[in-house]
Amino acid sequence: RLAELRHLEHEEELRILKGLTAMVRDSAEELSETQKLLGEIDGLYARARFSETYKGIMPVISRESRVDLRKALNPILLSVAPDGEPPVPVDIHLDRENNVLIISGPNRGGKTVTLKTLGLISLMAQAGMHIPAEEGSRLPVFKNILAEIGDDQDMRTGLSTFSAHIGHLKYILENADQDSLVIIDEPGMGTDPDEGAALAMALLDDLAENDALVVVSTHYNRLKSYGLLAERAENACMEFDQTLNSPTFMLRYGAPGTSYAFEVARNHGMEAGLLARARGYLDREEVRLNRLIDKLNMLIHETEVQRAQ
Repeated sequence: RLAELRHLEHEEELRILKGLTAMVRDSAEELSETQKLLGEIDGLYARARFSETYKGIMPVISRESRVDLRKALNPILLSVAPDGEPPVPVDIHLDRENNVLIISGPNRGGKTVTLKTLGLISLMAQAGMHIPAEEGSRLPVFKNILAEIGDDQDMRTGLSTFSAHIGHLKYILENADQDSLVIIDEPGMGTDPDEGAALAMALLDDLAENDALVVVSTHYNRLKSYGLLAERAENACMEFDQTLNSPTFMLRYGAPGTSYAFEVARNHGMEAGLLARARGYLDREEVRLNRLIDKLNMLIHETEVQRAQ
């Protein structure tokens, strides 16, 4: 009898659920429209809350193909930063004359964060959001914002790091034009450094000719040299405090930076003897170039200090 009653109870539940489903089906169009409106209201409310919480500003939306972000803050780091410790702001400048920006510098120095800051803020502005930057910041309206950041290798499909990287670069080349922003973290990675750097330089030539605004990060010295020699390219570096042996996360224009791999490795506990042996394997020309870059950055810093005084 108990089993029969449970069966009857289950049948009653099904009858009620079918009735409710029929009611929903009859009102499906109205419910769908209501859900869409609620989503739009929720999106507007979220944007307003973000602006109120982080004191965002409305950028100047320019018809020129020009980016001029002043003291921009990464919106994700801003939202998770402890009280009183906002992320380090960066200035990001791109225009038609210098439409390729090559950012170099130490590992964990802020190169990728800078790329993501530019991409996220551009998307925020086009979504009608205020942005975490200073008044006077300017942005164009991009038809495409194309980014290649991270490693999409997939062992199941036999896709290596380089294969995945090339697939993304091919898509970018096919879709980038004068109304596009292109962001690439370490172009040419995952293969022979010389061939990877050569491929990256050819890619930047093509994107520059298409008048896209391009920002890339790199550790390749050949790409840093490209930034010095190419007419429409400009170098910038994430600063490294050699006194403290740590990055400052500040972006400086006009010169490339060095990777400071040994200093970073030492800070992470790598043995001094192993690092000394590693230095012996370095290419002498590469060492000389890195010293010249360091000396150039030091002279630029001293000049800026003297100018400020």
